[in-house]
Amino acid sequence: PEGFDGVWHVCMLPGEHRMDGAVEVLDTKGLIISGCEWQSQIVGADDEPILIVKGSSMVRVEGLYVRARSRKGAFLFDDVSDLKVARNVVINSGEKMSEEEIAKLEKAAKAGFAGQSSRLGPVLFLHDCNEVDVLDNIFRGQPTVKARADNLKILRNTLSGTVQIFP
Repeated sequence: PEGFDGVWHVCMLPGEHRMDGAVEVLDTKGLIISGCEWQSQIVGADDEPILIVKGSSMVRVEGLYVRARSRKGAFLFDDVSDLKVARNVVINSGEKMSEEEIAKLEKAAKAGFAGQSSRLGPVLFLHDCNEVDVLDNIFRGQPTVKARADNLKILRNTLSGTVQIFP
């Protein structure tokens, strides 16, 4: 609502949530999107990111289990400050895969192995962001993280893919 000066908290309840398209957030101050980790499964639409956030601040994405199928990336953040991405499991197959192929990638990720697939898409894309913490996640994609950000911390993650940092 107009004039709201608080923090929006979106809690993904346990269950499987199938998306028809990306969730887009523009010019927002104070947003928390959280889930119940393995119990809150989000399945993305074909060739669509899960989440796009632009021109925002004080954003948290925590405790989600995501299966994306986007060559663009699973999470896209542009001009976001004070961002925290923590305790998420994200597998981006990059394109439509069979349920059996996805299950094999998930099983490999849970066991700590990096199964091979050249079709994987990016997990986390950061463009012109500031004060970013990426903590305690399990990411499976290629590249896993692609970033141009100031004050970027990537700590205690399990990353199955490359990290690309740009000045």
